[in-house]
Amino acid sequence: MSQLEAAVQDVKSRVLGISVSHPVRVGIDGFCAAGKSTFAERLSAALVGAGRRVIRVTTDDFQNPPEIRWQLGPDSPEGFYRHAIDFAAL
Repeated sequence: MSQLEAAVQDVKSRVLGISVSHPVRVGIDGFCAAGKSTFAERLSAALVGAGRRVIRVTTDDFQNPPEIRWQLGPDSPEGFYRHAIDFAAL
């Protein structure tokens, strides 16, 4: 079993072990290109396979348009931090 699949199985079993009266929310954070989307997709599939309903949301779906996102330039760390995501919509 790969390291990714082992992590997916670990988190899946933890989520399935939670008993609450509201939806369980799982946040995945990490550096760009670290594999967050891949992990989230595999975890979602594993939870669906276990009979859970999943709503998968990603901040990529809430990016500001380029004229807002890149107002400080496309390579600006401050611009990326302050303007990349439309947090009000998220």
